[in-house]
Parts: sequence; C-alpha cells; structure tokens
Amino acid sequence: MKGRDAQFLALYEEYRVRDFTAFYTVRLHECRAAQRELGYLTAILYLMSAGAGVCASVDLLGHRVVWAIIGAALPVATTALKRYGELFSYRELSQLYSDATQELLKLSAASPAKSANATETEMNQYVLSVEEALRKESTDSAQVANSVPRG
Repeated sequence: MKGRDAQFLALYEEYRVRDFTAFYTVRLHECRAAQRELGYLTAILYLMSAGAGVCASVDLLGHRVVWAIIGAALPVATTALKRYGELFSYRELSQLYSDATQELLKLSAASPAKSANATETEMNQYVLSVEEALRKESTDSAQVANSVPRG
C-alpha cells in the first residue's frame, strides 16, 4: 500500500470507523440504561399499587377511599410509563446500535490497514463495506422512527 493510501486509511479508520463505533457504543449504553430505569420504575409503581391495595383493604389511617384511588391510579401511571418506553423504541434502538457496533468492530478487525501488502481493491472494498454498514444503520433508524404511531 502506498503512502497516501496508508495515510487515507489511517485517517478513515480513526475519524470514520472509530468515531462511529464510539458513537454507537455510547448510544447503546444510553438506550440500555433507559430500558433498565423504566423497568425499575415500572416495578416500583406496581409494588406501590399493591401496597396501596393492601392499605385500602386494612383501612390504614382511616382513609380507605384515598388508598383505593391511589391503588387504581398507579397502574395507569405504570401503563403510561411502559408506553413511553415503547414510544422511544429503546429495545429496538438498543438492538440496532448493538448490531452496528458489532459490524463496525468486525470490519475494523479485518481492515486492510493491518496489512502492509493490501491492494487498492481491498482498500476500496473495505471503505464500501464500512459505508454500507453505516447506511444500513441510518436506514434502520429511520424505519424505527417511522414505526412510532403518530397522534
């Protein structure tokens, strides 16, 4: 591989492949954290709802009606929270970012920059493969965004 080709490939690796890999990794962690937090909040609301039901049944502090209303309202809040998570498609986006990260890592491991005898054809094929992986992620992200029900 010639000097300019090697220089191009090094810059491409650093500023295209590694940057996008880092971006997808951060987004993956954000989506997984959001999923985890929604799961915790949902569980807490369900437990609070059950507790309110118990408090209503034993007429705690003489406020049976208040406890019953709270016990009825908390499942509604839990459902709203679950729908919120579905609206942002955290599960789908996590999978999307995970797939994109894995694909870029796989391509990076097989980069022609690691070979002193890489041909221009191999370099071109590598760049096309990376760009195809990035285009696929972009297209899939758009499909996820368009799958969210409106209004």
